[in-house]
Amino acid sequence: SPTVPVTTEPAGTGMTHTGITVTTTADTGDTIYELEVLMTADDAWELWIDGNFIDSQEGWSFTDINETTLDLDTDGPHVVAVHAYDVFNVIAGFMAEVRLNGQVIGLTGSNGWRVVGSQPTADWIDPWYDDSSWNAPSACDPTDVSIYWQDRPVDLTSVGAGWVWPRPCRDLGDAWFRLPFFIAP
Repeated sequence: SPTVPVTTEPAGTGMTHTGITVTTTADTGDTIYELEVLMTADDAWELWIDGNFIDSQEGWSFTDINETTLDLDTDGPHVVAVHAYDVFNVIAGFMAEVRLNGQVIGLTGSNGWRVVGSQPTADWIDPWYDDSSWNAPSACDPTDVSIYWQDRPVDLTSVGAGWVWPRPCRDLGDAWFRLPFFIAP
């Protein structure tokens, strides 16, 4: 899990993906942690942060901005957890960028994310869950990305995020993703 030094930078929003801004207040002083989850899934997703249900949506090509306030500890383990699943039996994939106070801490296709393709135990959404047996997600076939998603959403592909799944993206089904991270004291 990455250790994140806290900096202050306003969160941005995208145009063709889901943006979830979670403002968290620390237990000590006036420190504010802003966790920005920019993501999409083909076809649907459910999002939890530190075991707290945030939202669910169907569709990968529209914007949905949510602002949610959670009270998190200043330091320690945290997790962004996403259940993504296919609905229309064409192709399946997940793409995300996660920032903590403006600093990228997770980008699909490059770092941090863990995935499993079979339903985990109910506590998989909790920060202390042991995901050591989970794998890094597999990149979707570039031809499929070009045909089905036409290299979109641009605001995620332009920062280097890639479409991923626990198996080939045309194998459909469900996937459970975790991005564990640690805020140092």
